[in-house]
Formats: sequence, C-alpha cells, structure tokens
Amino acid sequence: MKAQIFLTLVIALLSPLAVQANEIYQQTLVRMDKAAQSFVYSNNYTAQSVEALTDSQYYSEKTFPDFLTSSAQLFHLDADLDALTRSILIFEAQEIDLPHVRYQVHYSVNTDTEIPELKQDYIEVTRYNLGPTRRTDLLQYLEAENVADVSEFGVGPHVSWRFAMAPVMGMQADVIYAARKEIPDNHAQQAMCFSQPCLSLEATELPSTQTHILERPLLSPAKYRAESA
Repeated sequence: MKAQIFLTLVIALLSPLAVQANEIYQQTLVRMDKAAQSFVYSNNYTAQSVEALTDSQYYSEKTFPDFLTSSAQLFHLDADLDALTRSILIFEAQEIDLPHVRYQVHYSVNTDTEIPELKQDYIEVTRYNLGPTRRTDLLQYLEAENVADVSEFGVGPHVSWRFAMAPVMGMQADVIYAARKEIPDNHAQQAMCFSQPCLSLEATELPSTQTHILERPLLSPAKYRAESA
C-alpha cells in the first residue's frame, strides 16, 4: 500500500512537468512552422504541392541511374540525402533541361535552443539561363548565319525555388514546404553572384578576401563502454 501511494505521488509530481514540456514542444513546433512558411512563401514565391514533387518524374532512372536495378527502390532511394543535394535533384526533376545555366544556392538552418533535436533546413535554389547570353556573345565574333538558332542554346525562364526541409520518418531531408517563381530577365540582369553578374559567362569565384576555409577538427578516439545483454 505504501509503495502504491508513493508511486501515485511521484506520478502526480511529474505530471505538471510533463504537461509543461509538451506545451513547450508544441509551441516550438508552431513557431518553427511559421518560420518555414514565412521563408518559403515570401517575395512572391508561389506554393507548390509537396506530394507532386516526388512523383515518377523524380523517382526515375533520370534522377537515380540505378533506380530500375537497385533493390533499394522498395524504400526511399534518397532517405540519406542531405537537404542541399535533394533540393537540387527535385529542382531538376521539375524544370526543363537547359544546356547553359548557372546555379545560385542559399542555405540556412533553423534550430531551437531548448529543443535542439528540432531542425529545419531552408534552401533557395535559383537557376539562370545563360543560353541567350552565350549566343549574344558569339554574335560578336561570328556572322548570324554561322550561329545556331536560339533554341539550340536553350529556351526557358530564369527560375527560383525555395524549400523547407526537416528529418521526418526516416528521411534526412523531407520536404515540408516548397514554392517557385520565375525571375524576369531585367531582374536577372541585375542579379549578382558573389562579385560578378549572375548572367556573366566568366567562372564564378568567391573573392579571396571573403574566403574562409574551415580546418578539420581533431577528434579524440571514440570510447565505447561494455553493456550487458
């Protein structure tokens, strides 16, 4: 009887703490969800169906060359992919192929100090069509009849996608929200990739004054302790 009373007392004392912890957890989920939507849907990005992003266009031999022969096709082929890689693969599965492009990628992470296991990845992938610029450049040196038609250089808009991703049900980077917008050519003309125009044909390089190379940290050997069966 005394043991039962003691157990009941312990549960009674712990219950308010459990309720409070659950409330904090739920509040954090709501706050992070609002942050994700604010990032993805701002600046005139149009919401996209998350379910449609991972259809047969994405899970295909084009995206995953070993798709038809891999035994992993029964499960998620991309379960272990990081957010950056998966966002670009989804982008390419949704957009038309272009022969001359430049990608600009912005990446950030949202975490909570009180609940560090909650994590969201925010990715913005912008693809600039350099085909028209490359053709215009060739016309400076060659006669028009010696330059291929504009269609050969790639006809398509400058496009930007935003993704909010998080670890969900075995997926390292599951898509929570996604949005898309096309960038007008006059805006693309003004866009800068590091210190040069994004539509420039020169190789994009980060200025040396802004380069910061992180050295690999020295980690002590892992120690394991014996556990019983």
